[in-house]
Amino acid sequence: MHEIRKLGAAQGWEWVAGGWDIFRRQAGMLVLLFVIFSVILLGLGSVPVAGQLIALLATPALMGGLLVAIETTAHGQAPGFGQLFAAFSDPRLRGGMLTLGLWTLVVNVIALLAAILLGGSFIMSLLGFGAMGGGHMGGMALVGAGAGIGLFALLGVLLLALIYAAALFFAVPLVMLADMAPLAALKLSLRANMHNIGAWLIFGLVYLALTLVAMIPLGLGLLIIGPMSIASTYCAYLDTFTSLARSTTQPADRLPPGSGDTA
Repeated sequence: MHEIRKLGAAQGWEWVAGGWDIFRRQAGMLVLLFVIFSVILLGLGSVPVAGQLIALLATPALMGGLLVAIETTAHGQAPGFGQLFAAFSDPRLRGGMLTLGLWTLVVNVIALLAAILLGGSFIMSLLGFGAMGGGHMGGMALVGAGAGIGLFALLGVLLLALIYAAALFFAVPLVMLADMAPLAALKLSLRANMHNIGAWLIFGLVYLALTLVAMIPLGLGLLIIGPMSIASTYCAYLDTFTSLARSTTQPADRLPPGSGDTA
C-alpha cells in the first residue's frame, strides 16, 4: 500500500540537494547516459510525424532507464549503459512503461491539436477585429468575445499539460521501480503532488531557475541539470511514499530490492 506523506514546502529544496548529492557520485557516467538519452530523442524527433510520435512513446521508458541508473548510484554502485534500456529488455517493465508512453503520446497529440484549433480561432478573431476597423459596437463585442474564449481555451490546454506533468512525475518511478499499474500510478502521482503542492512548486521553481542559468553557457549546463533533475525526482519519490516495493525482475546490473529506501 502506497501511502502519501504530508511534506512541508521546504522539502522541495531538499529533493534538489539530494539530487545533487547522488549526481556528483557518478557525474561522468550519468552525464554520458543523459547525452545518449537526449541524442536518441532528438534523433527521433527530427523525423517528421512518425519519429516524433515514437519519441513521445519511448520517453517514459528511457526516463525509467535513467532512474535505474540513479537508483544504482544511490546504492553506491556504478551505473551501466544497459540500464538506460532496462524498460525495453525486461518484459514485465516493457508493457507498463510503453503504456505510460502511449498516454503521453495521446495527451500531447490532444494538446497540440487543441492548441492549433483554438489558437487559429483566436487569431481569426483578432483578424476579424482588425478587418472591422473599429466598426459597430456589436461586431466588436462579438469579435472580442471570440478572442477571449480562444485565449481561455488555450489556457485550458496549458492547464491540461500541467496536470499531466504532475501525473507523470511519480508515475515513471512507480511503474519502473515499484511494479505499479500505469493508470494507478498516474492517479497516485497526481494525488501525491496535489497533496504536497508546496514542495512540488518549490522543486519546480528551483529547477526552472537552474535551467535558465544552465542555458547561458551555450546550454552546456543542461548536461548537469538534466541527470541531476532525474536524481532529484528519485529523492522526491522515496520521500513522498511510505512504502515502496522494488521490482524483483531486474537487469543483471540492477541491485536487488530491499535496503536503503529512505530519503
